[in-house]
Amino acid sequence: MKIFTKFVPVIMIILFASACKSAPPINYDSLNKAEFFQKAQEASNKGDYEIALGYYNHFLAKYPDDIQKGIEADYEIAFIAYKQHDYKKANRLFTDILDKYSTDASQVLPAWPKVLSQKILKEMKEMKEKH
Repeated sequence: MKIFTKFVPVIMIILFASACKSAPPINYDSLNKAEFFQKAQEASNKGDYEIALGYYNHFLAKYPDDIQKGIEADYEIAFIAYKQHDYKKANRLFTDILDKYSTDASQVLPAWPKVLSQKILKEMKEMKEKH
């Protein structure tokens, strides 16, 4: 038993040090469009929202002219704010998405981000009215 108590501090230090190791930096430059969304969704599903946001924001920076996938990234960013209960930010982001559908570019935008943004804004409004 004395041997075990001598090693407990050493074991604790090793466990703590290994838990504090950070993941290697993400090489966003090596990702194609689909990989940005795949990796962001995987991170979001695990609750790693900051990592997911990093993927979506880097996608938007790397592909600023891809308005179809860009609106999808915008929606996912807004949805993360909603999942994190940051309703003020989510409301602003969903509203910004809907504003994009009132421009000439709306003809080429996918319909689902608009439909889901409207649905979530309605839900948030109803939640606010209940409280």
